[in-house]
Amino acid sequence: MKIVICDPVSPKGIALLQQRPEFQVVVLPKRLTEAELLPVVADAVALVVRSETKVTRKVIEAAPKLRVVAAPVSAWTTWTSKPRRNTAPW
Repeated sequence: MKIVICDPVSPKGIALLQQRPEFQVVVLPKRLTEAELLPVVADAVALVVRSETKVTRKVIEAAPKLRVVAAPVSAWTTWTSKPRRNTAPW
């Protein structure tokens, strides 16, 4: 299963994923534009993003195997959510 790490995350977290032999972990060296990201996610099952990478409708449609979009956050982060129409729920 291909997991794409799109934004900087803890090296410890990446190492945990890499320990699992069933995971093919791809760590992107820099933030990609939407157009650059499309071919990378084509066979991805999971994306790990922070605030830099935007998971747009085009990105989701380019990833037919995609099951998870994870956004790891600090326990100290405060979330404020306002519902918006025509946007992904995450």
